[in-house]
Amino acid sequence: MEFWDLIDAARAEAAHMAEWPSGMQVGDAVARRLPGLQPVQILEFDLWLRGQAAMADHWELGAACYLFSGYVSEDGFAEFRFGLVALGRADFHRVLAEPDAGLAALPVVQAIAAGHASPFTVHAERLQSAASDTYGDRYWEDRADLPILHPAPHFTRADVPLIPTRLPGLHALFPKRAVL
Repeated sequence: MEFWDLIDAARAEAAHMAEWPSGMQVGDAVARRLPGLQPVQILEFDLWLRGQAAMADHWELGAACYLFSGYVSEDGFAEFRFGLVALGRADFHRVLAEPDAGLAALPVVQAIAAGHASPFTVHAERLQSAASDTYGDRYWEDRADLPILHPAPHFTRADVPLIPTRLPGLHALFPKRAVL
């Protein structure tokens, strides 16, 4: 099974539900698909998903999380990184390659900046827990202890003055947030 196919199919399903499908809606769609997998595939998906989200643990993406919502926390940044995965393969890799330009070019980010979409549209707490919930629902008695990792964000509020130079594209979309 190709795990990106599962994410992209879930994203396509969520796109039928809203103009700006949220990471939570993608997570719900993934959660509906996971019960059809074998137990080992559910665990493999969880490991793969966490690996993808870990690849998004960068200062620039922590700053982007702050720009979108006005704050950043360990939990919030973790949900944001899973939400980046929920964007789908192509957008996720574009954002990893060039965080500022990749995010600034996304229509959903432009909608967030214009106030047409929630600042939390890119967050995906449900995706983060989908595999452990599905596995636990089926195999409670031998439920694996699947840790939910919350790495400390590298971006802090003290870094706000760096945003205009490090993320000029996103700063242009969210100019009021890059001020202390």
